[in-house]
Amino acid sequence: MKIAAYISSKNIDEGYFYIALLDLAKKYNHVYIEIFSIYPLNNNIEQPLNLKTTLINNIGNYFWRNYKLPQLIVFQNFDYFISDNPAALNLKITVPQYLYIEHYDFKTLLKSKTTKLAKKTFFTHSFIPKEFTKEVVTEIIYHPLKQTPNTFTSNKLETFKEKYSNQYDYILFPVNASSAKYITMVLKAYSLLKKWQKTTIKLMLFVEEISTDNLIPNFNNYKHKQDVLVIQRTSQNETEISAAAFMQLFFSYSNKFNEAFIAMQYNVPLIAEDISYNQHVFGNAASYSHTNELSLYESMEQLYKNEFIKKEIQYHAQQLLLKYDTQQVTLNLFNGIVNK
Repeated sequence: MKIAAYISSKNIDEGYFYIALLDLAKKYNHVYIEIFSIYPLNNNIEQPLNLKTTLINNIGNYFWRNYKLPQLIVFQNFDYFISDNPAALNLKITVPQYLYIEHYDFKTLLKSKTTKLAKKTFFTHSFIPKEFTKEVVTEIIYHPLKQTPNTFTSNKLETFKEKYSNQYDYILFPVNASSAKYITMVLKAYSLLKKWQKTTIKLMLFVEEISTDNLIPNFNNYKHKQDVLVIQRTSQNETEISAAAFMQLFFSYSNKFNEAFIAMQYNVPLIAEDISYNQHVFGNAASYSHTNELSLYESMEQLYKNEFIKKEIQYHAQQLLLKYDTQQVTLNLFNGIVNK
């Protein structure tokens, strides 16, 4: 079996699509996969012999995609074609075509004239608008998780807390370009928790993509500034800090879902923004908060005081993670393509 794939996104080896194809090649050595992209692999990834990545000249991308690729698929006897961009689908391609969607604007997807050329559109999350399912054939296959969690003993987690928070429990708030606007709200909710629960728990702002300079407005006047930890996220500390958190807040865009899944992998209960997208993806595996300090305080208080609710969320999170198991996701994609 031969599969041709087109990846349009930058940093292709960091995306779920590439990871899924890599896992597919590793699991099924009788399947040959060739990936075409205008972007090179960023990392020195050891690919199996049945997976090839071909770099396309960016200048001729339109011509290549619309004329060269259909010819290549026919002449090299590919059996299937799959792309993360509907623009690559083409009437001249005579083999079954598929779309693999991670993050895409649904209105733009429906407006594309080539979207309906896909025999099936695969989605990595369970949120699909009803109007979309009326127009095209869809299948939820989920996506492989980017990180395999380490196994830490309780003693090891305590050493992480000693290292980063002076042994105190802490609420983890990943701060990035999309979540930074909620810092003031989070600080106000944290103040309410400190006031009403008399707790020693810390608040950790885990910062990436943006500068820590002037991150918090009027921070010198904040009553609990001694209990707020501001740490720059690095590849060296992200696993340790994520694993040892008491709870984690998720107010980021969907392209940051990996943060939420890392929390779940380490059994850290999640508080997510109360929007339909998050509700569809996480279900009962998270607590939810509106974007105001009172709502967030109530969710924080619930996880802080109610052990039963905390364990319920942790249980559902572990059940949700089973859907994203690499072996299961790879099987979903393979069966979806060959229509088993």
